[in-house]
Amino acid sequence: TANPEAAVALLAIVGQSAGALTCYPVGVLSDGYMNGRRKPFVYTACILLAIGNIGLLLCKTLPQMIGVCALLGAANGMYLTMDTSLAVDTLDIEVENDDGLMCDIDEEVEGDENEE
Repeated sequence: TANPEAAVALLAIVGQSAGALTCYPVGVLSDGYMNGRRKPFVYTACILLAIGNIGLLLCKTLPQMIGVCALLGAANGMYLTMDTSLAVDTLDIEVENDDGLMCDIDEEVEGDENEE
C-alpha cells in the first residue's frame, strides 16, 4: 500500500473492534447457555488464534489481512473474556459487614437471608 502507517492503524482498529464486539456475546453464551463452562470457549479461541496466525503468513493483500485481523481480534476477545471470567471465579471475595468486620461474601448473603 501507499501508506503503511495507515494500513497498520486500520488493522489494529479492526482487530481491537472485533475483540470488543466479541466479548459480551461470548460471556452471555458461556454464562447463560453453557452453565458457566469456559473450556470450550478457551479451546475454540486457541484454535482460531492458531488458524489466524497461520493465515497471516498466507496473506497477500490488505483485504485478506483485514479479514485475518478481524478473526484474530475476535478470537483474542473470546480468550480474554474467558480468562477474566476464570480469574474472577477463583477470587475469594470479602466484604465489610455492618459491624465493620470482614466476612466472606457468601456468609453475608446467608446472614441477610436469615434476617428475613
